[in-house]
Amino acid sequence: MAGETKNQHYVPRSYLDRFSQGHSNRICVFNLCEDKILPRQLSRNYASRRFFYDVSKEELLILLKSELELFPEFVNHPSLDDPQYIEHILGKNEGDVKIIFDNIIANPDLIENKEYKLKVIIFFMFWDTE
Repeated sequence: MAGETKNQHYVPRSYLDRFSQGHSNRICVFNLCEDKILPRQLSRNYASRRFFYDVSKEELLILLKSELELFPEFVNHPSLDDPQYIEHILGKNEGDVKIIFDNIIANPDLIENKEYKLKVIIFFMFWDTE
């Protein structure tokens, strides 16, 4: 299991980093409150909050209610005792999706590949919260 993650991104860093030039992980940010452009900011400092996804087991059971109806044996799974369960799952998914997009960027013809199309569709459906 991964260690404690304090700074948790609600916009994946691998997505933010695609807006950087080269491999610097620095992006240009617009500060709405100050009506100001902030050039060359580190992506790790944006679109995140401390412990954003941390939840108790009780909260997690409420969030996973429909899934637990399908898989009731999961209620006692030790992973649910991890207050950063959501962060760890999203982090793993982010890594998997980063590889898919890296491959498509390196070889744009892959977007026509049925397997890649399905993976991209699943990714966008997973993040659709409405």
